[in-house]
Amino acid sequence: MASDSKIENQTFYTEPPFSYRPSVAEFLATMHVTKKGIIADLMHLDRKGKLNIERYFLDGLEIRLKDSSDLNDNEVFLWELLQAKARGGLVSIKFSELDYVSGKYESLVLQNTVGKFGSAFPFNPAKIPGGFVIFGFISYTILSIIAFFFITIPLLALFPIMMLVPSNEIRTALQLMLAAVALLAPFIVVYFISSRKIGDSRIERKFLLKEIVWQIIKIHLLMYLTYGLMAVIVLSTLIVPTLISSQSSLVLGTWILTLTWLAAWVVYSHFFGKIAYRFFYWLFENKETAENRKKWLAFKDFIFDYSQLDEKPLKYYELWGEFYYYALAVGAVKKPF
Repeated sequence: MASDSKIENQTFYTEPPFSYRPSVAEFLATMHVTKKGIIADLMHLDRKGKLNIERYFLDGLEIRLKDSSDLNDNEVFLWELLQAKARGGLVSIKFSELDYVSGKYESLVLQNTVGKFGSAFPFNPAKIPGGFVIFGFISYTILSIIAFFFITIPLLALFPIMMLVPSNEIRTALQLMLAAVALLAPFIVVYFISSRKIGDSRIERKFLLKEIVWQIIKIHLLMYLTYGLMAVIVLSTLIVPTLISSQSSLVLGTWILTLTWLAAWVVYSHFFGKIAYRFFYWLFENKETAENRKKWLAFKDFIFDYSQLDEKPLKYYELWGEFYYYALAVGAVKKPF
């Protein structure tokens, strides 16, 4: 019987690559911590005998607290979160509540793992108030300047040459192609900066595209949607003059639009700063961080290729044990609830 070369060359996992907390695995695999990582940590505590997950709901868990000894900082945080809601040692917690604490929990995870899984990048925006907004604004400005001078200006220099093309159709097509390249200029710069880090690694390329480039695209789309809605409001007032009944309402409307634009820009800068920090953290990560992250990403690919956990609900933890909650943490379980 012919052998399957893909299977022959594949490393099969009899256990996850490492045994530390799932939230650390999630941070290494995605550079952030979400409620999936928190749920995975709760399952990890269940496996250690510190608590018992008694019931699974579509929107939450019912947990019985058992033993609070020998907990680390992150686990103490989870224990206190559950204990504050406990009645007779039994806790019902909704997943929406975990969304509210995921930011704080991410900071704790990063704080407690940066010593081992660190990066040579010297600046941590989380340590100062408004740090991500400031870092996002600076990063965006520098990226835009580089993209403008090294890509956009050379492309603009080609436009007069294109005017010499006799065919209108070909000339229009070339102009559209150059416009598309100019629009993608920031992403080209990011990819160029990362080229040495990526090398010929499929895992690194996939990580960059999913965790950095795609995240930037999403916040750009949200930003453009916000500006589009603001433009609709402005056009409505121009087309329908009765919407502006007086000079004072015009001034008020102008102030509201200005403040809305500023608020949208601050929000954009905050999230862009988070993504930029992930990018530079990844770019300058130490050797041990890179090795651990690659192993978790390979584990994630293995789960996708050789199991059917991607849409299995949380109750499958009882069947799959640590395989399930590590798969949940690194993002291999897409629809657990």
